[in-house]
Amino acid sequence: MALAGRWSPTQTRLANGRRLAGKRVLSSVPWASASSKGFDEKTRHHVARRLTMEDDRSFLYGDGLFETVRVEGGRVRFLERHRSRLRRSGVALGFDEAHIEQGCAMLGEPDGQDGLWRVTVSRRDREIAFGGSGRVCGRWRPGLPLAEPLALVTMPGFYLPGDSLAEHKTTSWMRSVELRRRARILGADDGVSVSEDGRVGECSAANLLVLLEERWITPPVKGILPGITREVLLERGSQKGRLIEEVEVTQEVLARARALALVSTGVGVQEARSLDGRALELGRTSGLKVILEGL
Repeated sequence: MALAGRWSPTQTRLANGRRLAGKRVLSSVPWASASSKGFDEKTRHHVARRLTMEDDRSFLYGDGLFETVRVEGGRVRFLERHRSRLRRSGVALGFDEAHIEQGCAMLGEPDGQDGLWRVTVSRRDREIAFGGSGRVCGRWRPGLPLAEPLALVTMPGFYLPGDSLAEHKTTSWMRSVELRRRARILGADDGVSVSEDGRVGECSAANLLVLLEERWITPPVKGILPGITREVLLERGSQKGRLIEEVEVTQEVLARARALALVSTGVGVQEARSLDGRALELGRTSGLKVILEGL
């Protein structure tokens, strides 16, 4: 999603506690092989970096899971919900349980007070097809994102309702990247994925809520990510008598929307100002924000 303002430089930490400035990640692969050949420290450093990128299954095949949590004042928001989702996906996709638990532990150990903390678990299974190695690492982005209302455009063909893999937060993100890239080519901030038969899915990195008359609706989890913010809104809305309905949304329904909201961990609740060039009502998401904050 389009975010106002700029991000500060990122920092990466391996599961072994080693911290590395910037976006590069050094290897968890032992350096013994390089050392045994008489390589100096600089060469071993270079070899280790290359081994990590070239051998990591997330890098090679998108064969990894990740969770991104929002950290405010050192507190991880909805931590146990994120851990539960990571565990569910780990079981469903056959990841090593100990490796997943290492990721769950790391989620609760962010590298700062206010920002976004991403933990990635690459598959660790040398018997599986194609080869490659796995690891757990964290990536810290200091500062919380500020969001402005977005211009959206519908993108037919990007939503595949039968794609069960899309219901897990995997590192295979090309469809989301391409959805946003093409939307921006069309002059929008983000895209709304639509199936070939006209059903509506989600945005590139956020679930979608649609305001019809005075009720909010959201597409069911069929080929879309079961977002944590979406989950909280559905549960708390039901408890407070402010029901958010989970129903199928079509392009025809979307064309009647008064307002749209994008919901995600990073931003929370974000308004859309337009859809396919049609102006939408603003200021209609305050009730959703109240539900999310548990007020």
